[in-house]
Amino acid sequence: MNKRNYMNTSVQEPPLDYSFRSIHVTQDLLSEEPRTGLRPVRHAKSGKSMTQSLWLNNNVLTDLRDFNHAVSQLLEHPENLAWIDLSFNDLTSIDPVLTTFFNLSVLYLHGNSIQRLGEVNKLAALPRLRSLTLHGNPIEEEKGYRQYVLCTLPHITTFDFSGVTKADRTTAEVWKRMNIKPKKVRIKHNITLSHAKTPPKSEAERVGRGVAHLLQVGEGDGLAGQHLMGLAVFNMDGGALSQAQSCDAHLAVLARMEESSACSSGLSPHSRAPPAAAAPGPSPRSRCYSSTPWRGSGRALRPRRGGTASVTSPSGHMTGTRIQQGSSSPQGLPLLSYALIFPSRSLQPRAQVGTMSPAIALAFLPLVVTLLVRYRHYFRLLVRTVLLRSLRDCLSGLRMEERAFSYVLTHALPGDPGQILTTLDHWSSHCEYLSHMGPAKGQILMRLVEEKAPASALELGTYCGYSTLLIARALPPGGRLLTVERDPRTAAVAEKLIRLAGFDEHTVELIVGRSEEVIPRLRTQYQLSRADLVLLAHRPRCYLRDLQLLEGHALLPAGATVLADHVLFPGAPRFLQYAKSCGRYRCRLHHTGLPDFPAIKDGIAQLTYAGPG
Repeated sequence: MNKRNYMNTSVQEPPLDYSFRSIHVTQDLLSEEPRTGLRPVRHAKSGKSMTQSLWLNNNVLTDLRDFNHAVSQLLEHPENLAWIDLSFNDLTSIDPVLTTFFNLSVLYLHGNSIQRLGEVNKLAALPRLRSLTLHGNPIEEEKGYRQYVLCTLPHITTFDFSGVTKADRTTAEVWKRMNIKPKKVRIKHNITLSHAKTPPKSEAERVGRGVAHLLQVGEGDGLAGQHLMGLAVFNMDGGALSQAQSCDAHLAVLARMEESSACSSGLSPHSRAPPAAAAPGPSPRSRCYSSTPWRGSGRALRPRRGGTASVTSPSGHMTGTRIQQGSSSPQGLPLLSYALIFPSRSLQPRAQVGTMSPAIALAFLPLVVTLLVRYRHYFRLLVRTVLLRSLRDCLSGLRMEERAFSYVLTHALPGDPGQILTTLDHWSSHCEYLSHMGPAKGQILMRLVEEKAPASALELGTYCGYSTLLIARALPPGGRLLTVERDPRTAAVAEKLIRLAGFDEHTVELIVGRSEEVIPRLRTQYQLSRADLVLLAHRPRCYLRDLQLLEGHALLPAGATVLADHVLFPGAPRFLQYAKSCGRYRCRLHHTGLPDFPAIKDGIAQLTYAGPG
């Protein structure tokens, strides 16, 4: 079988799956058996796999030592490996061994512990990388995280399970120009004007020669004993010249400066020997400088067509010298007008105070438009959940949850939880956004409750009672649900909705109070000795605290399931990091979108408690 036929065949092969095997080092792959899927993996005569995909997700790998050796023992053609899944491990860096697989096109690294954003630079060596995931790592919290990755890896088409659009690339390019500074050019000070006769190899070298010689002339010839402050070269219309043109103009300025300096000291422009006799006529200073000193108020002269360039005379006065429009540089470039600025104790440039230039403001317009297009879904969510909701609360005098309950009373059949849930979904999508769990997440929640069949369940964050009805519907006969809500007004609406659906207090008990205050009293006051299933749906920043409280009060039995909503938006990174690193949970993430906003990615985390460590 030739290489092309092998590539076409192996792409269709199922992956070699070592996920959820509690693998600590890559050498364990040789002793572990891969998971079996719907189709078996084909093997070569040597016994090695013919696939191009290797899944190592949801393990406890901390490094990839001896990864190449293990892969060569498992795969018939390890050099053709195209898909590696290392998500939900404990990797703290991107191992350079991954850059040796040049055919790698899909790499999953989300849910690890990668600390430095600069680790992404290593992946630039992979020419065929098209899909990459890094969310769930500490680097996700770095400023400019997405833009930096897209700038470093311009060839990827999918990043963090989201397609890379033209707007993404435009935003990344603008961010790169605003945040990544170009490398500085190192200047050598021992370059003389004679070196400029040799053709420079690059524009950077051309600029270096001009500025270095300018420094040498400014210090060695002692123009008024002052150091060179800056040099700006302008064209006839007042705009800046290009880099190469600017340097050529600089060299012409240097030649004029040497000539002026020689005249002021009585020397020939091409010789340093003193003249034999001083000819009668104007003084050397009058031949080189204008006789009228410049008496400005400290502002730099603005060059004009055929205007004067301000320089410092040997006497310390700022004077102007006429530069004709036809003068040219040694390289043949027309030198139009220039300005030299030297610092002086009595003459310092004054800071200009004013408004932003319209040109600068217009330069930011594409960035603003790009951000609005890129984050339009978040903008719509903000308008619906904050602006419109606050306006309707003021006009109606009722809270949004109360208006939703009134709608349910007039459109749903009492005692039918399914119809009540459907009515709430319709209200959220057509009337006012409810910020509830939604039908997509609801199916995941009901399926998990039916699979686990918990005898007792605990919900932190009742809100309007949507998720409470989902759990109560899927509970086995005799099951009990305790739900906790901190807001009394919201809890009152939720209790009405729960009783309207037909669940009594023996099945669903609503507790009003803060979760950190209720959890320590669950065993003594509410007779909850164990929670087989826990749903965290209140505030993501409180997930980690409440999970540790449940552990501390021994309310989680071995095998208990903990579900956490909104772990990606708005996000609970500390909670996920703790669940992966403490060693007491098996983690799985169910990817979904927000209800009515599927473009905003979210997910439900499923943790299986293995018992105290």
